[in-house]
Amino acid sequence: MIYVLVLCALVTLSHGTKDIINFNPHEEECINELYGSKNHLLEQLFARQLFIENNDVVRKVVSCSWKKEGIIDEEGEIVFDNFKKYLINSVRKINGCTDYLALLVAGDAFNYCKNISGSASSDTAIKISNCVIRKINSYYLRSL
Repeated sequence: MIYVLVLCALVTLSHGTKDIINFNPHEEECINELYGSKNHLLEQLFARQLFIENNDVVRKVVSCSWKKEGIIDEEGEIVFDNFKKYLINSVRKINGCTDYLALLVAGDAFNYCKNISGSASSDTAIKISNCVIRKINSYYLRSL
């Protein structure tokens, strides 16, 4: 069972957590709404595996994107059921991960990170995202 989880996590690492964060459609939309278009500064801010914490630009883009995904509601609160569904669906899209494996990997990362909090929902979103990436990376490190 652990071998299968590691295999799925390795596929996740090779497809989903590259050195550069690829913008999803909602992030692209938010960047265009907030800043006009992707520019060099934004590309530098997101040119890493983890989100930069305590940065207003990153907070605004992540908050906007999570609102469009339905993960942050109108009151600015994180809807954790929606985040868990989003995470499961994201892992499910990775080649080689069955629905069952996606549920296990995403569920484990979600449960590990769900109690992290920040000063605002945007800070919490960034901290949880970084925690999830680190947790998925830990599957790879355990397999070495």
